[in-house]
Amino acid sequence: MFRVDEKFELIASVIESGIADWDIGSDEYIFSARYCELLGYAPGTLKLNHAAWLATLHPENLENVQGNLRSHLDNQTPFDVECRVQVKNGDYRWFRIRGQATFNEQKIAARMIKSMCDISACKEMELEITNTRTQLKNLTLRALERQETERKNIARELHDEIGQVLTVIKLNLQSVLRSRENQAVATQLSDSIKLVGELSGQVRHLSRLLRPPQLDTLGLPSALAAYVENRAAATGLSIHLTCDPFLVRLQPDLETNCFRIVQECITNVLRHAQARHAAIELRRYDDTVLVGIKDDGIGFDMVKVRGRTTLGECMGLFGIEERASLLGGKVTIYSRVNEGTNIQVSFPFLVAKPRSRTNPR
Repeated sequence: MFRVDEKFELIASVIESGIADWDIGSDEYIFSARYCELLGYAPGTLKLNHAAWLATLHPENLENVQGNLRSHLDNQTPFDVECRVQVKNGDYRWFRIRGQATFNEQKIAARMIKSMCDISACKEMELEITNTRTQLKNLTLRALERQETERKNIARELHDEIGQVLTVIKLNLQSVLRSRENQAVATQLSDSIKLVGELSGQVRHLSRLLRPPQLDTLGLPSALAAYVENRAAATGLSIHLTCDPFLVRLQPDLETNCFRIVQECITNVLRHAQARHAAIELRRYDDTVLVGIKDDGIGFDMVKVRGRTTLGECMGLFGIEERASLLGGKVTIYSRVNEGTNIQVSFPFLVAKPRSRTNPR
């Protein structure tokens, strides 16, 4: 017959995880050879009671492990934790520890078996992935910021430089027109003046599309109102805008992203939805800013669109989700064929910092 510790070691030897047998009454542990090896000890040399076992845990993980252990012993909830454990050389490594206690008739725990496996490599990979995602997020944010800066500069140059040149040309042509008597020349000049006027209007329109001035001066609601008025007049789409009248100025990057998301959604409506009406809603709910865009168009099959996105198609929705995620936002899309589309984007509420004022000397 095998002795108890021989049985324990025999079972533990065929399990890749380290095994610990805790006699709760006597507060004694028996550790398998694999358990000792995982912590850097020779088999049979690790001697710990429960207090000493807890002392091997990283201080930042101790409270969580103790809470889960208490819950398991008191309420028989599953015990399954990931934590850092100190090994023999003083370093900490990540382990997944699972356990199951045995209970007597009074539902009091008598002993507990714990298994432990090293997950340090997985944790290092998770950290590397997290760091890479953070770097990509920061790079994307900087790229979007540079893009917005360039848009602002180009819009300003279109409005100020090219707009002024076109105005001067128009004035010069009008002056020549007044001094000419030849009817044919006068007709050509009139046509040229008309074309210059149309070109000036197109330049102003492009300038507003690149970067609406209201976004910098008056805020998001005013920028949306101007955009809606312009799109409705140009396309015939009926667009209803509802903005929270008590919404304060938000952080510039949040206002910009909200505006660009609305812009992308309305563009998609005009291109694909065959809608007659669209509605835009901008509201604050507690610590959340909500942007909603819905239409009465033909809708789409979400599964099919998701599949096309993975193939590099339908990138408009991907762009919306990417913009939202950069600022901690969440996108929810409701759409069915012939039932329209409703897109809800929520962001953490980020208030703009007050502008600094310099005291005049």
